Amino acid sequence: MQLAPGESTTSTAAVTGGGSTGTTAKKTTATTASKKSTITGAPSRAVTGGINNVGATPTTAPRQDAQPGGTLTYLKVADGPGLDPIKISNSGNSDGPPAFMIFDMLVYSDLKDGQVKPQTAESLTSTDALVWTLKIKPNIKFSDGTNYDAAAVKTNWLRLQDPANTAMRAAQANQMQTIDVVDPLTLKITLKSKNAVFPQVVALIPFIGSPTAIQQLGNDKFNNAPIGAGPFTLKEWVRDSRMVLVRNPTYWRAPLPYLDTVIARPIQDESQRINTFQSGDANFMYTNLAPSSVTLQNGGGVPYPAIINGGTLLYFNTRVKPFNDVRARQAVTMAIDRADLNKTTNGGVLNPMHSVFRDDSPFYDSAIQQLQYDPTKAQQLFDQLATDTGGPLNFNITSFNTGVYNIALPYIQAKLNSYKNVKVTVEPESSALHQTRVPKGDFQAALYASPFDDPEPTFTSIYVCNAPGSPTGFCDSKFDSLVVDQRETLDPQKRISDIKEMQKIMYQQAPVFFFEKRAAWDFAAPNVQDVTLVNDGLALYDRIWIKTHS
Repeated sequence: MQLAPGESTTSTAAVTGGGSTGTTAKKTTATTASKKSTITGAPSRAVTGGINNVGATPTTAPRQDAQPGGTLTYLKVADGPGLDPIKISNSGNSDGPPAFMIFDMLVYSDLKDGQVKPQTAESLTSTDALVWTLKIKPNIKFSDGTNYDAAAVKTNWLRLQDPANTAMRAAQANQMQTIDVVDPLTLKITLKSKNAVFPQVVALIPFIGSPTAIQQLGNDKFNNAPIGAGPFTLKEWVRDSRMVLVRNPTYWRAPLPYLDTVIARPIQDESQRINTFQSGDANFMYTNLAPSSVTLQNGGGVPYPAIINGGTLLYFNTRVKPFNDVRARQAVTMAIDRADLNKTTNGGVLNPMHSVFRDDSPFYDSAIQQLQYDPTKAQQLFDQLATDTGGPLNFNITSFNTGVYNIALPYIQAKLNSYKNVKVTVEPESSALHQTRVPKGDFQAALYASPFDDPEPTFTSIYVCNAPGSPTGFCDSKFDSLVVDQRETLDPQKRISDIKEMQKIMYQQAPVFFFEKRAAWDFAAPNVQDVTLVNDGLALYDRIWIKTHS
């Protein structure tokens, strides 16, 4: 969002963290609005020292003062490609919210401490990190009256594994070798290799649809009219216009949910989305632009931030020209000044991104960073490539056509085209199309985002050789061996060491260029209560309520 003429004051943004490494604070100065904006990140995740078993359900007794009823109108950027779990990326902005409302979740990663917590699952445990036992809470039913049980979970995970479905989260599901139903509420899961932090994987594939409805409707119809066991059911969906979800009267966590209705409205234009929220036509909204977060907070919105590891990035498809040549990937990475790009995309509210990890993460090392901005070296590589291939480096960048991408894309194009022997074209496209193309590797270069708390599995599984759903097609045998070792080790210091070595390979081989810290916010009207964020910033809509009186 552009500031109004003359609107130029300073804002302090504190990015704080905690966990096993303590708390740090970073301050940057930005041209924003008149009040201070506090950007608070989730505590950095404590490194697993042993098998990451999931046990006791968090204490979430219904609040005595919660007021049932009312409508939450949520403004987001765009619709995703669908609501079938095979189509869902689990993004806190696009498909995550309706997926949670319709399906609920087996488990989730708590942004407060980074630990995986059970929801419809009773527990997820192992003694050897290879064989895991998943127990489902009893007496849960899908909204069509059929049982939410171990067999249903198996059916859904097999659909993610089926290559014919080209599932968004195939890489995560394919870590499982066998899935056996032990009894109606128990699954025995045998992995292809040991993974002490397997619950982090399950947190990315937590949505379970009714097998009966899937079979009766078929994939296409189920994608538009899904049946789950969540706190809401889908009443209406007009793509790119509005989605209406209504309270599920048979929800297993009664008296939750408190809300009667949730209306989700995709509004691509950032200014229009802000104006709609501030006019009172909506009481909940999403933004991933830091200057917008300041504007919204100054206007009385209550911020709920999610700043974790990973971030906004440029994927290089290493399977095809020109990025099957490491020099092309390195040249583009060194050609872009992240500090200057950072000022352009978020006004300097966030610090430039030199590592995939926040600097309060146990996996961060100031001596291990992405290739630094070096225009001289970049030009040398561009010239070498032109000599070797007989012409300039020509490639296309595809991108979402929303939010920060609309700012970063023209900047990156103009910057690269300012070099000799480079010609870059760009292709903004709808969110649904982009979310479909990128995981399949249907691009040369692509702007995307990869936020995560723990590096397993998002920073690991999609970069191993032959990974299903690998955008980049990257393959390095040493990287693969480190991925396996960090999964299997029960020594937290060894895991830290492995992941630092993985970063060295990743940054030097450059299949991906991270250029902006992942920062996103949900903003709520002051009377919207009990907003809890999990995973990459997904709100738990079952416990939100609206205060109408004292």
